[in-house]
Amino acid sequence: MTGKKRKSDGAITSKRPAKQPRRTLDSYFSPQVLAPASSVDDDDRKMVSLNYEQTAILRQVVDDGENVFFTGSAGTGKSLLLRAIIKALKNKHGKSDVVSVTASTGMAASNIGGMTIHAWGAVAPTQTEFEFQVSCIRKCRPALQRWQKTKVLVIDEVSMVDGPLFSRICQLAQHLRKNNSPFGGIQLVVTGDFFQLPPVAKQGEAVFAFESAEWKRCIRHTILLSEVFRQKDNEFAALLNELRLGNIPPTAVSVFQSLARPLPPDPSVFEKGQSYVALSRAASMTGLQVLNFNAHKVQAHPKVVEWSKTLQTYQPS
Repeated sequence: MTGKKRKSDGAITSKRPAKQPRRTLDSYFSPQVLAPASSVDDDDRKMVSLNYEQTAILRQVVDDGENVFFTGSAGTGKSLLLRAIIKALKNKHGKSDVVSVTASTGMAASNIGGMTIHAWGAVAPTQTEFEFQVSCIRKCRPALQRWQKTKVLVIDEVSMVDGPLFSRICQLAQHLRKNNSPFGGIQLVVTGDFFQLPPVAKQGEAVFAFESAEWKRCIRHTILLSEVFRQKDNEFAALLNELRLGNIPPTAVSVFQSLARPLPPDPSVFEKGQSYVALSRAASMTGLQVLNFNAHKVQAHPKVVEWSKTLQTYQPS
């Protein structure tokens, strides 16, 4: 007796999983992290593996407990790595209140589920007398408890924290915790791109956090992420890196000038680093519009360029 074939009623009872990209052997041993959403409605996010240098930094922070600053050009996976580090640290310490997640701005803080460094520590945004600042923090019990209980402090977009503020935060940590170790014994995980977002200077030239004596005392490792994920076009990625460093060769000028398109009048004037920030949001040069490109207006802060030469990189052995 032959069975009858079952007729489809047109309803889809299950969704066949999408074909996943082939993974290398190394990726099976690399930490996995959820990729950021590409849009507000993106519910099809996937797990991705950290690369060699990201994994090395993650282990240095989580396993070795080192004070680390990591940076990299746009698209090198700084945010992805930071989320992986925060998750791993919270798993390691168990109690969420001992891992404090902060950023220099409210927008950056909301992106990583944290709060501004000023709100976290009840730190005045303007320079105030040290003892007065301490007395204000002691009156703010939640902030005082955060200072005393925190074992790891994460600071994102640190480039917008100027040198005097970074020094003041370090000194407050030592004083409030009664601990003369660097940053009062709190482990520091700091990230940002000094080429993109400089600190605001009301008078005179900006003083970067890395220029302060406390930075040199507290941050043991300064590491550069080198692999670019956002731009798959190697030529475009190389051009963006030249833009980041403020070093524009004639070939790059020709390429950007060839991307000219008619645009509305009154284009904005970019500050140091901001032309790089604007162009680095693009994933490729396809459809990119650049109006009246002028290499003389593309600048990187000379202090940042010089300091960036001291950064470490991790390469597979």
